[in-house]
Amino acid sequence: MIIIMQRYIPTLAGVRRILTISKGLGEKGVCVKIVFLSTSCGLKCEEQIPNVSFEYWGDSISCKNQFLGVVSSAWKLLFKLPKKEPIYYYGLIPLVMLLLSFHKRNYYHEFTEYPPFIFGKGLYGHIQQKLHIHFMRCCKNIFVISKRLKKYCVDRGVNEKNIYILNMLVDNNRFAYLSRNPKERYIAYCGNGENFKDGVDGLIKSFAIIAKKDLDIKLYLLGKGPQSDIDVQKEIIRENHLENRVCMLGLVSANEVPSILMNAEILALDRPNNIQAEYGFPTKVGEYLLTGNPIVLTKVGELSDFLVDGETCLFAEPDNPEDFATKLLWLLTNEKEARKIGEKGKIVAQNNFNYKLETDKIIRLLK
Repeated sequence: MIIIMQRYIPTLAGVRRILTISKGLGEKGVCVKIVFLSTSCGLKCEEQIPNVSFEYWGDSISCKNQFLGVVSSAWKLLFKLPKKEPIYYYGLIPLVMLLLSFHKRNYYHEFTEYPPFIFGKGLYGHIQQKLHIHFMRCCKNIFVISKRLKKYCVDRGVNEKNIYILNMLVDNNRFAYLSRNPKERYIAYCGNGENFKDGVDGLIKSFAIIAKKDLDIKLYLLGKGPQSDIDVQKEIIRENHLENRVCMLGLVSANEVPSILMNAEILALDRPNNIQAEYGFPTKVGEYLLTGNPIVLTKVGELSDFLVDGETCLFAEPDNPEDFATKLLWLLTNEKEARKIGEKGKIVAQNNFNYKLETDKIIRLLK
């Protein structure tokens, strides 16, 4: 099987998801090649996964010339894909879907975001949506991460029998050989670093509230969003004099991420209440839970289908920095109860998001 996705950035939840899917397939004897279409600017996956290999199309040129990188990847999509290999496309890039449509074969397609938001408004956005709908109808099977996204597909004429919900995935061994050994107390966030999707600006505002308390605690931010979002985040940090309390770590290697998450006092995701949260499902929550550390989340989307406030996590009101700060503060000042919540959350992840069970859904369809 060939899995196609945009780029390799280790802090992105989508990358972690595809690596975990590939591991599940590889362990069942399926040979997988993951193709990253656009530049990763030198970043390479360092994990050794049985039966899984990697290709980085366009890397040699797209760091220097983005247009040439796109042309190079497009040419390979048209002429270099093996004829008999099943293709699994993860993402919503219109050009990729258009080029793949030229091949007369069955495709497996997965997306975890609300397409109209990704494509935008106006004529161009409308054309992209139509292209995606056409591509979905041509695919052998569609995989989505939420009930709302499944309904979105059905409402646009995709056969419901061809649509499968592929839950959040966790590898129970990812943190198995790590133990907590923190050098300082900190709250951690890991993701794409965006304000609209992940509410990083709101998280910093919440941290500013608890930073006024007499607590020796920092905030670690893993991931790098658009420069405009970074500028907003830095301004909030500056206004609240948090330069020595908020650590913007940016893109860190995949090998570093597990230990940073494991050693955190709390893991946090302050996702706003918007259309993206309503249809999606934050896959990073699976890794958060698997650490056994307590987590604070905003109650958006379908998270409450799996998690219970006060038992397996703490839910805060979305778009409410004061409430989010209150939940953070409670965990920081009730460490015994916080550890119990974290351990119960870990059990939820192990029982509901096992990657082996989820990837079996794909294997059954390949036969």
